[in-house]
Amino acid sequence: MINKNGQIVQTAFSNVIDQIMRKVKPSLVIVDPLSAYGAGERLINDNEVALSGVLRTLAERNTCCVLFIHHVGQVAAERKKEGQYAGRGGTAVADNSRMSALFYPVETTDEARHIGLPATIPPEQVYGAMWPL
Repeated sequence: MINKNGQIVQTAFSNVIDQIMRKVKPSLVIVDPLSAYGAGERLINDNEVALSGVLRTLAERNTCCVLFIHHVGQVAAERKKEGQYAGRGGTAVADNSRMSALFYPVETTDEARHIGLPATIPPEQVYGAMWPL
């Protein structure tokens, strides 16, 4: 949330999630999409740093994995851009993540070879694959 001074502040929502996690004791929590849980896109990198910090704290307190789904930017998707900064918004999500993975459909034999699939598999039989970063 953005307060009246224009600063991003943590809300009580994360405390509610923490209480639920302590009761349920999950091994994995999935946040999808990440953009639905932040303070908006006006202060994108500040928002992403704050949100990453809250998610990291929840993971550490509850000894579990927190996986968040962050969508690829439009230009990156059109160009099948690789790399940790292909996500929409700012760079702070990638900078504050332990691991990043991209998922694109494999549409050509060259793309199949690029990610290590045998060229003998027709691209139409491969519905999706993780592009290494």
